[in-house]
Amino acid sequence: FVKYMQSHFSQSLRSWYMLLFQLPWLPEVWARSFDFEMITEVFKGKQMGCRRADAFTEEDLEAFKYTFAKPGVNMSAGINYYRAVFKIPPSRSYKNTKVTCPTLLIWGDQDGFLEVGLTEGLNKFVPDFTLKMVAGASHWVQQDQ
Repeated sequence: FVKYMQSHFSQSLRSWYMLLFQLPWLPEVWARSFDFEMITEVFKGKQMGCRRADAFTEEDLEAFKYTFAKPGVNMSAGINYYRAVFKIPPSRSYKNTKVTCPTLLIWGDQDGFLEVGLTEGLNKFVPDFTLKMVAGASHWVQQDQ
């Protein structure tokens, strides 16, 4: 992913939030700001959100907001996933490692977060690989269809 991002500026623009998430505490404050508006934008926004307008209801969004607003719920866990992406070197080498089980990747061709080009060459690492591209679907493929 990082290699692709470095050679495709358009993917870097789509992944701007990953750079923001490298900072300490600021991403957590941003995520909680304006009554967790980020959650609404991620799921329903024009650029990144689901293409099917009724896929996420206001009740759904309020449930996410309620969960993350609870005392003791740590938003850092999810943000730390993105922080780990840029850790160099990785804790172990995956060079010459192959996934040996049959693998199906379902991808929306209108994904606002990830370019379709990221799927190219995956069959080198997964010999029994199938890609199903869903036309008109966003990052939230299962909700779009």
